Amino acid sequence: MVDIARPDLPVARRRRRLLIGGVVLVALAAVSFGVSRLQPAAPVVERASVWIDTVKRGPFVREVRGT
Repeated sequence: MVDIARPDLPVARRRRRLLIGGVVLVALAAVSFGVSRLQPAAPVVERASVWIDTVKRGPFVREVRGT
């Protein structure tokens, strides 16, 4: 069995790595751009489950029990 020199193989590997790296870079940039364009999601709460009132100024009393 005789080994055959293939001088084009390292060049092909380098091209493939550069191509894959470029595709990954473009995909990452596209995902980053898409995420940056998203609007913040507003929380959804049923109106019947919350108490709606006017904010008033006064002392804030906090009672904490523990050991």
